[in-house]
Amino acid sequence: MFESFGSGKNRNVQPDAEALTTGKILVRNLPPDVFKALVEIAQSHDRSVEAEARMAIRNWVKEWVGAESHNSRCMQVSQRLRYIIDEINHRPGRNASPSRIAEAMGRSHASEVERWCAGLEEPSFEEIKAVASLLMCDFSWLAHGEGTPYKPIYQRIPENPSDGMSWLLESPDSRPVKTVGLIRSKSEAGEFAYYKQYSEWSIQVFSTPYHVSEVIGAGGESSLAALLLLFEALYKKHTKSGAEFQVTGYLVDDDVFSALLSGKRHPLNVLDGPNSHFRSTWWEDIWDPEMFEKQAYWEGWQSLTTRMHRVIEGKDFYRKNRETIRGSVRDSNAV
Repeated sequence: MFESFGSGKNRNVQPDAEALTTGKILVRNLPPDVFKALVEIAQSHDRSVEAEARMAIRNWVKEWVGAESHNSRCMQVSQRLRYIIDEINHRPGRNASPSRIAEAMGRSHASEVERWCAGLEEPSFEEIKAVASLLMCDFSWLAHGEGTPYKPIYQRIPENPSDGMSWLLESPDSRPVKTVGLIRSKSEAGEFAYYKQYSEWSIQVFSTPYHVSEVIGAGGESSLAALLLLFEALYKKHTKSGAEFQVTGYLVDDDVFSALLSGKRHPLNVLDGPNSHFRSTWWEDIWDPEMFEKQAYWEGWQSLTTRMHRVIEGKDFYRKNRETIRGSVRDSNAV
């Protein structure tokens, strides 16, 4: 319904509620020159004046909605990017800033990344992927807001100690692993997770099926035996002169373990908060017979360590792997 009136009289004006219901509006006081131009445009398109007006209004509204949608997406990506930067900078000395990120991405200047962070410009999906890789956050979360920023990866560790060591100290893109974190929950089940940290900014958490506790069957016992051999090999390599990586052990409350695997916060903000007391050397002692009775990291420690020692000594495969680990260390020290 479209008419042009020169007067301000209220002729057949429908209430807004009715307009929403019927999909019709009445346009009043349209300037004559605008109405004349509308008529000419309608004639050139071989349409009625009402159809031309309807098309013009539709295009104008779509353009406005599209601009609003674009601005909204820019701000959403910006908010997620700033959240990751704030999570990194929550710990002193991390220095994540738009200029540092731009430099690490190989950009010649920082203005584009600054515009991303300010919500003034939307990065491409390839650029978002590069940022996610650099800051080790989840791409789907950063690009679309799906999932969580620090999504853990479910990953078993190879049971051969040599292969397990290689896995822990290597990354998919050849970045050196600077720190390996070994995390056990204080729960009765003793769930185990680990992380690999590649830089001050980037870290990846891995969840596992392992339980470092007595609540394991035969399959869990075999996996735990292999894990303890890996711990021993890792300790020997870590304590050698010139080691280029660190190993940090954690013994955490169950709710902290759950928070870590939720992926909502930077892993080190969960594990190394200002009041953190979760660092522990349990992983250094669990394979060492001299420490079985000296320590008691959790209830059932002595029975578990004694049991696993018998398992390793009682099977040729595990015993030979242990001999290889200790022999290689002796050979290295002799050299």
